[in-house]
Amino acid sequence: DSRRPLPAVEPGVIYIRVRCRPDQAEDASTYLGGLVQKASGKSGIQNEAELDAGNSVAASLSAAEIKTPPWENPRAIGRDLYRENCAVCHDIDKDKAHSRKFGPSLNHLFKNPTLPLSHGKPNRQYVMTRIKFGGVIMPAFSKQLNDSEINTLIDYIASK
Repeated sequence: DSRRPLPAVEPGVIYIRVRCRPDQAEDASTYLGGLVQKASGKSGIQNEAELDAGNSVAASLSAAEIKTPPWENPRAIGRDLYRENCAVCHDIDKDKAHSRKFGPSLNHLFKNPTLPLSHGKPNRQYVMTRIKFGGVIMPAFSKQLNDSEINTLIDYIASK
C-alpha cells in the first residue's frame, strides 16, 4: 500500500517522502539524497526505499542537521516584511535629509540618539508598540503581523 505511514516519529527527526513509480525509485532516491545533502551539508542518508515496495523513497534527517534554507534567512524575511509593510512610507537606506517619503526615515534608527518623532531614546519595545498600534498618522499592523514577524522586522531595521 503506497499510503503506508512513515515510521514512528522520533523527537528531532524529520521524515521526507517522495512518491514515485517503481521505475523511478532510483531517480527519486538520488533526488532525495540531493535534498538532504543541501539541507544538512552531509552526503549519505538513511534510505528507506523498501517502505512502499518501490512506490516511494523516504529519508530521515535529524532537525539538528538541517541548515536554514536561504528563503528562511531572518534578515531576508525582515527585508521582505519591510518592503511589504513599511517601504511605502519609510526609507531605510537614506537619512532624513535625503528621504522623500511621508514617514520618518528608519535609517540607523537604533544608532541615532533619539527617535525621529517622539525624540525618545530608541528601544525595541517602543518600536514594537508603534508597529502594533500605529501612531497619529501611522496605521496599526497588529492584525497584519504577529509578534514574531514584528521582531524579525525590528531586527532588520536595527541592522540598517
